[in-house]
This record gives sequence, C-alpha cells and structure tokens, in this order.
Amino acid sequence: MKCQRGGNLKAGGKGSGQQKTAAERTWTMGKNLKGKELGEGLSQRRDGRYMARYKGKSRYADTEREARAAYRQLVQDVESHAFVNKSALTLDEYFKEWLAGRYDLKGSTKANYKTWYNILTGKRKWQHGDKPKKKPLDGGRKVQSLEKRDITAAQAALIANDNKPETVNCVMGLLKQLMKQAVQDGIIAITPCYGIKTVKGKREERASNTIHRALTREEQAAFMEAAKGEWLYNMIDFMLRTGVRSGEARGLRWRDIDHRKRQIHIRNNRTWDENRREIDGSPKTETSTRDIPLTPEIKTVLDRQRQQLRDMFGNIQGFNDPVFKSVQGNIVTKSSLKTAFDRTLSRMEASGHGIEPITPHALRDTFATRAIEAGMNPQTLKTLLGHSSLSMTMDLYAHVLPDTKREEMEKIAAAF
Repeated sequence: MKCQRGGNLKAGGKGSGQQKTAAERTWTMGKNLKGKELGEGLSQRRDGRYMARYKGKSRYADTEREARAAYRQLVQDVESHAFVNKSALTLDEYFKEWLAGRYDLKGSTKANYKTWYNILTGKRKWQHGDKPKKKPLDGGRKVQSLEKRDITAAQAALIANDNKPETVNCVMGLLKQLMKQAVQDGIIAITPCYGIKTVKGKREERASNTIHRALTREEQAAFMEAAKGEWLYNMIDFMLRTGVRSGEARGLRWRDIDHRKRQIHIRNNRTWDENRREIDGSPKTETSTRDIPLTPEIKTVLDRQRQQLRDMFGNIQGFNDPVFKSVQGNIVTKSSLKTAFDRTLSRMEASGHGIEPITPHALRDTFATRAIEAGMNPQTLKTLLGHSSLSMTMDLYAHVLPDTKREEMEKIAAAF
C-alpha cells in the first residue's frame, strides 16, 4: 500500500497484516526551518509559525509543541465528523471552525474578531437607534456560493449602516483572512475578496488627529490639579510621567519595580479574553515588553502610592500585589479609571476651565509630546513607548508640534 505524500506507512504489528487507523499513521509531512523532520501532519512556514494539517483542514501554532497538540485535536475533530461537507459549509460554520483553530491569537483579538463578524452578519445590536439595519452578509450563506459582487455589496452595506471607515476596514480585513484560509483549506479555488479596496476616511478623522490627542501644557497643569482629589491620582501621575498604556499600569506589580537597577519592568498587561472578561496577559506586542528608567520623580510617585495603600489597608502589600488598587483593594478596572477621568473633567468644567473630552490614552500622547518638545531622541522615545517601528512613533506624535518645528527651523536659519 502506498503512503500519502510518499511517506513510509508503519504496519500495525510484525506479520499482523493489520492497518493502523488514519489517526495512528505516521509519515513525513514536512520539516522545520532547520531541516528537522516534524512528522505526521506538521510543517513550518517561512515566517516561523507551524501548521498542522489533516484531510484538507489546517490549524496554526507558534511552537512545535502547540502544533502537535493542534494536530491531535484536528484529527479528533475530523474523525468525529466535527467538520461538515465542504460544499455545504456555511460562513457561520467556517468562521467558528477557523476561530477555534487560531491558537496564535490572544483572547482580546478573538473577542474583536467575534465583534467584527457579528457586524458583518448583522448579529450585533446597532448603536444608532432602533431602526433595523441591513445585513451586509448572511452567515447562513454557503462559503462556496460567495462571489466578488457579494463582498462588494457587503462593504457598501457596512458603509450605509453608518460604520466608521476604520470599523469597515477591520470587518473586511477579517473577511479577507477568512476567505484566504478557505482557499488554503481547499474549500474554494480563489478568494472572492480579491481586488476589494479599503475604505478611506476623511483626512481630519485620522486616529493621529482624534484618538491621539495630547494635552497642551496649560491643559496638562489644569487637569492634574483637578485630578488631585481622585483615589487614582497617583496612577494618573505615573502614566503621565512614563507613557505606559492603561493596561500596563493596571497590570503593574511591586515585583516589577527594580530599585537596584533603577528600572520599571513592563512585563504584564491587563487585557481580556475572548468572552470580554478582564485577565492578566502579556504586553500588546513583543516590543512592548520593555524597561523604563526609575527616575527620582517617578520613585516619589510610587512612594506616595505605597503610603496611600498603607494608610488604607495597612502594611500588607505583597511582592506580587498590584501597585495600583481600587479603593476596595481590587485590581483597577478600565471603567473605573475612565470614571476618574470623567469626574476630573466635570470638576474642570464646573470651575470654568473645561477642555475637550479625553481618555486615559491622552496621558501617553502627552508624555510623548513633552518628550519630543524636550528634544528626546526619537529612537529612545520609540523604545520607551514600546513601539515596533520609529515611523509609528513619529507618525502618531510629530504632527502635534508646530511650535517645535518652527523652533527647529530657527536653529538652522543662520546656516543660510
């Protein structure tokens, strides 16, 4: 008997003449990037990720160990008929199958994918009134029946349903991923998403001009003064002085404060799982795992925070305890931090010094802006912020500094 893909089939026993089941066969499917044989159903892609494949179905993993586990589960799913016939496979069924096999995704990413898919298939409650909205794409449609005109119509419906351009692009990006995988799984021959362009928003609506808004020096001083009455004031001050993300500050532990090396280790991040429950997770990206210098000013903030916790809860703060706690002694939630911001903004409004609404992310933007104004090397700023590229840092923050550009031009005026 010939083996699939040219491998050598191992007999069930010496002279027994019995065959092993499909799940028990062993043959060479691929090698890793170093040339090592991986065995049945496994291969490693050029980007370093592993692929487990069985009877036209595939799943991906970051490590060989995870790939082997994924392959065992894949065999079990296929042999137990967890997968339906390709020709009858609906979009809903394939999305569920595809998402379950994405072992490489964080829970928060899976949660976003579910949200975007629900927008695509009209399963999400609309936020623009009770008027029924048109389904961009029916989740009950067979994957093999989808054509490019269906995808184009879906994109048009997303726009007509008052979704923001970035939301439309996220939804369509998910659909493109799904259809590309369907091609690799042999369900369809070509992707119907080929040639579908992204939606461009208005220039003034770019994230760098809206979400990423830094406080002016005057706004910064007024906001910090108004925030002094908040229990989370020390946390707000810490975020402003370090540029850390909200989740990184909320996930900080006392063990991360290295007084000997005078560093703050950013190793943890408060995020959420695919069911939108807050959990401890890794930083946003690989470069987000970083060390921030523990300056005397930041040390003062942390000493003040430790004393506040001692006054409230006694001298019982453990090495693994959160640096910042709620007034009840729990981990600070994203919503409670936003509430502190809203109360601060309300006090500013009542005192006649109101400013445009901001989110906690404005502290990170303000830190970056003050750093650039002070002449910090962009590469150093990139490292402190945990950005993966210098262009990301400069694209987000350099545009808010017209005065700095003017000052820099004046410096070289004498050269001409």
